[in-house]
Amino acid sequence: MPDEKMIDKYRIVSVVGEGGMGKVYRAVHPTLKRDIIIKRLSISSKKILSERFRREAQIMMDFHHESIVSVYDHFKHGTSYYIAMEFVDGVPLDELIERKKKIPPLAAALIFREICKGLKYAHDKGVIHRDIKPSNVLISRTGEVKLFDFGIAMLEEDETEKDLTKTGMMMGTPSYMSPEQLADAKRVDKRSDIYSMGVMLYQMLTGKKAFPGNFSADTIRRISKGQYERPRKMVPNLPHFFDKILKKTMHHRARQRFRDLEPVIHKLDRHLAKYKSQEDVHNAIRAFLHSSPDKDSSFDKVPRSRRGRLGLLVAAAVVLFAGFIGFLLLPYTPLPELYWEAAAGRDRGSLEVRVVVPVTYYKSPSDVYTEVKFTRSVPPVGKKRSPPEVSVYRLAPKPAVLEFIGSIGKKEKKQPTVLTTNALYLPAGQYTLEMTVEQEKYASSFYLNPLMVQKRIPDSPEKRKIFSFSLSAPDGAEIPVTHVVRDAATKADITRIARITYLYGSYWADWKRSRGVVPRGRKQRFRYDAPDYEAQVVDVPLPREMNSLTVNIELAKGPGMIVIAANTDNLEILFDNRKEYYAGGRNRSFIKFGRTKKGEKSFTLDEGDYVMTLQKDKTITNVSVSVRAGGTTRLRVAYDAKDKKITVTR
Repeated sequence: MPDEKMIDKYRIVSVVGEGGMGKVYRAVHPTLKRDIIIKRLSISSKKILSERFRREAQIMMDFHHESIVSVYDHFKHGTSYYIAMEFVDGVPLDELIERKKKIPPLAAALIFREICKGLKYAHDKGVIHRDIKPSNVLISRTGEVKLFDFGIAMLEEDETEKDLTKTGMMMGTPSYMSPEQLADAKRVDKRSDIYSMGVMLYQMLTGKKAFPGNFSADTIRRISKGQYERPRKMVPNLPHFFDKILKKTMHHRARQRFRDLEPVIHKLDRHLAKYKSQEDVHNAIRAFLHSSPDKDSSFDKVPRSRRGRLGLLVAAAVVLFAGFIGFLLLPYTPLPELYWEAAAGRDRGSLEVRVVVPVTYYKSPSDVYTEVKFTRSVPPVGKKRSPPEVSVYRLAPKPAVLEFIGSIGKKEKKQPTVLTTNALYLPAGQYTLEMTVEQEKYASSFYLNPLMVQKRIPDSPEKRKIFSFSLSAPDGAEIPVTHVVRDAATKADITRIARITYLYGSYWADWKRSRGVVPRGRKQRFRYDAPDYEAQVVDVPLPREMNSLTVNIELAKGPGMIVIAANTDNLEILFDNRKEYYAGGRNRSFIKFGRTKKGEKSFTLDEGDYVMTLQKDKTITNVSVSVRAGGTTRLRVAYDAKDKKITVTR
């Protein structure tokens, strides 16, 4: 069968490879105007292969990392399935090893670190590659290193994996597989990938496979017992640094290996500290890629960090002082806090609630009554609503040693006491905070970001969400109320443009006419509106002993509406080259665009500017579309079957 000149909307340039299950093409992306790679799988292939092909596209389309090949599209055309992915102009690592015979230590460290960073990104998303080997690593002519081929990857906590990987099934390339993966590919975790990384590093440094030869009972025995020739026998001048990494990554017992790639990357960072930027790394790898064999010796030495005697003394003094402070703080630092701060979690965020008790307050700080209640909204499972999660905490004074450290360098005078929950690590999500302190009550609605996101916020030195309140004495028969309204996405203060009303009898009264106070002893309902934002209503009980109320509210912008009136139902719809979007204001979900239908078709999108693509066979039209919160954008689409032309008007 002659090769296609067009596959769907992609123009084919050449055939790159061919196998029993399909072909690999080099093609041109119609809108990006760049070369891409297209993998084809025949529909006649086994169902399990088709499902893995689909899952590979699903996994990789969610990846956005410079050390992983990007996937642009997954589609069915004719009698085959296809994946469109990034084209990397370069050489596979296995060919580079064969050409260079072996990779010098410095070049190997640079390349290996880039692969580690990409694989750690996949691990953090719950994906186990299961086929790490040199042929699945590409090195571009510009020095970029890319990991690819997630064809047999496994999603942790994925029930569908049970159907694709049977118990006792062996999947992967035997020479690079861990002992537990040889036994059962279904019961592996990221430590198995780390083992394969070690075997690959061994081959980079020595030019030889750790377990060469045919896949036999003897090979399995040597892998299971960790019997391989030590790399320093083949490379006598190999730095001990690599010996330590190889010993721990290639250990035949999983529990003796690194549990995560983070410490490996940290070790490599220390030895490659002279490369200050990613551009420096790419330039060094590019220089090695294009170097002649007689110049490869310049990459033999891995730089080491060196300190003079004075530097060592200073470092020792710092360590001793830190150890002393750590000894003082250890009883007051919970192990979960140490763990979460070090792990920079993706699932939990950090927050702290503080109450400042004035020096003149009539009670001892330890006798002040406090209660903090967090209510987390749990997304529904299917059509079944999940009950909210409620957590209750008490506040306590900071430990005396912390107050002493905080007072160093300050004048000797009595300071207000701070009551605190200390750092809490709660699941990320939408929360309502209700706090009672003596006769005062505070309420707040907010979204808690994961700790990994919190640590990227430049204007937050504490790197966590902190709620701080000051205690005051009860006074008067009415309760003063303070409102703070913020944008849920940007956290910008929008109180000035917000309209705040409260339920007065049977109608909503403007808060500006309330004198800023409400009566004690009953529940009060507040409503918050702002242009282009979704309104929010909050009920707050106001017992008689309460003194004041502060309400912090986050409002989310509502989506806009797109209405497409078409004369045909066969045009595929994409926005920004995507078939679906995650949108919807506070109640977000995936919006699938599908195809046009005769008459009108509508769906919601978040406010913004988009490029809408309409296509039918080889006919493609792109048009810029603006969506405004709460607004409706109407488009009229006409398809001329005779001239093969798509017209879009507003």
